[in-house]
Amino acid sequence: PWPIARIVLQHHEKINGSGYPQGLSGEAILLESKILCVADTVEAMSSHRPYRPAIGIDGTLEEISHNKGIIYELDSDSRQSLSSISRKLKISQQRLKYRMELLVKNNVILDFISFIDVTRLGLYPFRVYFQYSNVDPAKEKEIVDYLVSNKYMQWIGLFSGGWDVEIVMFARNFFHYKEMMDEFMGKYGEHIRDKILSVSINTYYFKRRYLVKKKYPTTKIMNISRYGGQSQTVEVDDIDLKLLKILAKNARATLIELSNSVGITPNGVKDRLRRLRKNGVLQEHTILLDTKKIGYEFYKILVNMRGFNKELESRIVSFCDKYPNIWFFIICDGKWNVEFEIEVKGSEELRKLLMEFRNEFKDLVLNYETLLVYDIPKMTYYPEQL
Repeated sequence: PWPIARIVLQHHEKINGSGYPQGLSGEAILLESKILCVADTVEAMSSHRPYRPAIGIDGTLEEISHNKGIIYELDSDSRQSLSSISRKLKISQQRLKYRMELLVKNNVILDFISFIDVTRLGLYPFRVYFQYSNVDPAKEKEIVDYLVSNKYMQWIGLFSGGWDVEIVMFARNFFHYKEMMDEFMGKYGEHIRDKILSVSINTYYFKRRYLVKKKYPTTKIMNISRYGGQSQTVEVDDIDLKLLKILAKNARATLIELSNSVGITPNGVKDRLRRLRKNGVLQEHTILLDTKKIGYEFYKILVNMRGFNKELESRIVSFCDKYPNIWFFIICDGKWNVEFEIEVKGSEELRKLLMEFRNEFKDLVLNYETLLVYDIPKMTYYPEQL
């Protein structure tokens, strides 16, 4: 029999846990309740209300599609102008601006950020995974706060799975990394059961293509950004560093705003940004997105593959290009030599994707681990100490 009472009870719950009456999240909510919630929302949007006329089912679906389109366009290039986005989505700039403000107000879009390849500035990323030992919530908060305060910290992810936390830390060299890690372990080593170092070699960024219904070519990789790898250090001055610092936190800062902040003309700013892009320092302008707010879960997949080489790297890039839910592919050296960052609607969608990957590379996948990312306390592409 259908659990009608529970379905009705849960239909105001939200995937991100912000609903009521029980504050359930993710797969704790019945599938039927999720369907009823969507139907209820669509009905509310499409029907007449005292404060606005009915927009109909077609108008409602268009509204939903436009919001996804806005997120996709900003994810692809968060510095592009309102006029550029409005032309692509065929909506007015005023309507676009209003929707963007709502996405920010509702914390769907958390920040407009820029990817900066700090390997070209003399810093290198070190990934470290930790398993806790005898850590209660208060001690975990203390550990995370300590990590967040480190001015060389780029990213901190908290997991459900075999590992509890991952950090990505910038360092001038291995000895600098070791110095920072020794300080951390001296303070919290008794609460760390295990740790694994994974050195990032190269990173491919594919953008969030799952947001839009487009067919992507399997051989063209124009939608892929690649950074890291073996790169030469680029000479920059204090003004360049100030520009990078601002854009890392506010990719939508205008030329006028940047000009006023660094004390040179807007054309001077434009020339410097063009040079930083040409030199590979300034890579991408995108967004920091709370995927839970749009119904997606964020997973990391850690894979150990046999005989990794350039040919296999190329095959994996082609595979990733066919599957729009994969948005990062990272080549590393450590316990795993491949990492994926994937955003999917749930564990079943993830299972199907992993099955496709294992079938494609069945003789090469030695083992893998799956981690659900439930929080990201820190994310920046410009270390405070640079």
